Amino acid sequence: MSNTIIQMRMLTYRNYDPALFEAEYIKENVRCGRMFIIPGEDKMSGPAVPLDQVCAQVVALSRDDAGVNVSFRFLDTPMGHIISKLELQYLKLVPIGMGTLKDENTVGDDYRLICFSLCPKQGDENEDEGTHGGVQGTSEEEPQPSPSQALADASEGEGTPDS
Repeated sequence: MSNTIIQMRMLTYRNYDPALFEAEYIKENVRCGRMFIIPGEDKMSGPAVPLDQVCAQVVALSRDDAGVNVSFRFLDTPMGHIISKLELQYLKLVPIGMGTLKDENTVGDDYRLICFSLCPKQGDENEDEGTHGGVQGTSEEEPQPSPSQALADASEGEGTPDS
C-alpha cells in the first residue's frame, strides 16, 4: 500500500459543533494512531470499532469555515486494499459516535467520536462538491474511470450479445 495521504471533508446529515472534533481525546487518538476509518453504513450498533473492517488510519483533523477535514491513509489490510481501489468521489466520510441529540438533527455536547465511515453518497450529495465536500490528494496510480464509464467504454463499438 502507498503512504499517500488523502483529505476528505466530513459529510453528514447531522449538525455537529465543529469544536467537538477538537476534543483532547480525539487529538490524542489521532496522535497515537488510534482513529480509524471503516467502510459501510453511517451508523454502528455499538461503541466498538470492528477491527476486521478497518481500512484506513486518520492522520490529521483540521477545520475551516466549510467544516471538518479528515486526512487519512489506507492501511495494508484486506479491507484497506479493497476500499483503496474505489473511486472516492462517490463516497462520503461520516463520523460514527455515540451521544444524545439536542433535536432531530443536532448532536449533543456529550457526543463521543468512535471512528469514521466511508459510505456511498446518495443522490444530491454528488451535485456540488463545494457544498457537500470533496476529495483532495494525490495518488501514485493512474485515475480509474467510474464503474459506469468503464462499462460504457468496454461495450462501445460492440454489438449486443445476440448480434
